Amino acid sequence: MTVFFNTWVWEVGMLLALSKISSASEQLYSILQGLFGGIVIVTNIIIPYFIKKMTLRHYFIGSIIWATGITYYGLLYDIPHFFIGAAIVGIGMPLASLTRVYIVQSLVPEDKMGRAFSFNAVLLYFSNTISLALYGIFSLHVSIQFLMCVSGIFMLLVSLIGLLSSIYFTKFGRRFPIHFHK
Repeated sequence: MTVFFNTWVWEVGMLLALSKISSASEQLYSILQGLFGGIVIVTNIIIPYFIKKMTLRHYFIGSIIWATGITYYGLLYDIPHFFIGAAIVGIGMPLASLTRVYIVQSLVPEDKMGRAFSFNAVLLYFSNTISLALYGIFSLHVSIQFLMCVSGIFMLLVSLIGLLSSIYFTKFGRRFPIHFHK
C-alpha cells in the first residue's frame, strides 16, 4: 500500500506540481531527485550501525517517516517544502525497504527465497502500475496537492494501524497467524 500511495505522487505528481509553481520545473525536479538520492545513500549507510536486527516495527516506523514526508510537502506545497519533504522521505523509504528485505531474508526458508523475492517484485511493480494508472485518471479531476495530501494521510493511517497492531500482538502474547517456516 505504501508503494501504491507513493509511486504517482513521487514520480509524476511532484514534477507536475513543480511545473505549476516554477518555470524551471525540470531543473528543480532533477535537483530534488539528486538530494533524495544522496539522503537515501547516507541513510542506507547509517542504518546498519544503529539497527542490528530489523522487525516489522522498524518497517512501520520507516513507513510513518516516509508518509510524514509526503504529507508534509502535500500540505505545505511550496518549493522549499518539497525539498524538506523529499529529505524526510529519503530517510523513511530506505528504512522501510531495508526492513522488508531483511524480514524476507530472515523469515523465508532458503529454498523459497527466490519465490519470495520474485513475489515481492511482482507486488511492487503491480502496485506501481495500478498507482500510475489510477492517479493519472484521478489527476484529471482532482488537484495534485489534494492527491499528495490524501496519499500521505492514507500512508500514515495504514502505517500507524500496522505499528499499533504489531505492538498489541506482541504485548498481549498473540502472534500473527502466519508461520513462515512451515
